[in-house]
Amino acid sequence: MFFDIVYFLVCLPILPFRIVYGLLTQNLDYKHVDDLDSTVDQFTKDFNQTLDTSDDTARRSQYTKTTSTFYNLITDFYEYGWGKSFHFAPRYHSENFKEAITRYEHFFAANLNLDLSPLTTTEPTQRVLDVGCGVGGPMRTIAKFLKYRARITGVNITREHIRRAQMYNSQDGIKNCDFICGDFNTIPVPDNTFDAAYDMEATLHSTDLSVTFAEIYRVLKPGARFVSAQYCLLDAYDGSEEHKEIIRVIDNTNGCYVSGRTVPITTKIIKEAGFNIISSENVFDTKAMSDYNFDSNFDVAEGGKFTGTKFGMLVTLAFCHIGETLRILPKGTIEVQKMLIGAGDSFKEGAKQRLITPGQLFILEKPQVPHHVER
Repeated sequence: MFFDIVYFLVCLPILPFRIVYGLLTQNLDYKHVDDLDSTVDQFTKDFNQTLDTSDDTARRSQYTKTTSTFYNLITDFYEYGWGKSFHFAPRYHSENFKEAITRYEHFFAANLNLDLSPLTTTEPTQRVLDVGCGVGGPMRTIAKFLKYRARITGVNITREHIRRAQMYNSQDGIKNCDFICGDFNTIPVPDNTFDAAYDMEATLHSTDLSVTFAEIYRVLKPGARFVSAQYCLLDAYDGSEEHKEIIRVIDNTNGCYVSGRTVPITTKIIKEAGFNIISSENVFDTKAMSDYNFDSNFDVAEGGKFTGTKFGMLVTLAFCHIGETLRILPKGTIEVQKMLIGAGDSFKEGAKQRLITPGQLFILEKPQVPHHVER
């Protein structure tokens, strides 16, 4: 907090221009959302429930609607404050935020076990599935890493994400990608289609990991790799009311379903789906050689982005108030930013108490010969 204050005072003269420029160039017009104010209000009513009531069952039954609505609400702010890769990344000393994001995405690509022999054609011979591709940040990084060695298919439930991903891919000259707008629990492709798959924190939106992993297993070829970053509760989580509340806020402000997902439970689900586990580690643990926990992304002193700090988010909130008052920004942007402030606060508290990781990284393989699993 002290370093955030110092950074704030140093940058104070240019801060208003930086924030205004960032918000205006992000084009927060929300044309893809009908009546932003009522939409964010309805999302809060549908999703902001306690985790131990029948209301949770109700919201889980409409997960496709709530997930799509969530991303329609927050994508502009994610792009403005975080970038086009909507995930955390382990970071090392001397590495900045963007470098860590790119290196982590390269690590995913390197572990897909694809044929990286010298190119003999520009027509990809391998197919990769991007589970919950977002606006395509990781997709573009991995497509560049693989060059024309693979065609990447992104599946995403939010049509606006696919529209933006296609636009950004075109701007970057990325050609070896295509998209499916739909639910990653029911992917409309034949069995054994893909040579590899990856999931960069997307399946946190799954209401039933058993169904999700079974579907990904189905569409992968025998011997194919699946690299997945899972949100998992850690050993320090004790089920107390305090801990439950922290995880409840993380779930409600991120449109996800982390409650109850310990590492052992997630591991059991993966095995029951039929996957072999090549490795599993919390990439933010010092044992995994990470120099920072994931909450460092919210701390300027530890190399995080100013827009992700408490001060940065509050300054953004202030300009949202000004923008709504002057009708530069649509009514409802204030409430969206408040939701994101809640997300940042809960993540920091969850990290501080070592309750959760967004980076329990599983490297999985579909067996060459499927084996029967007792369920």
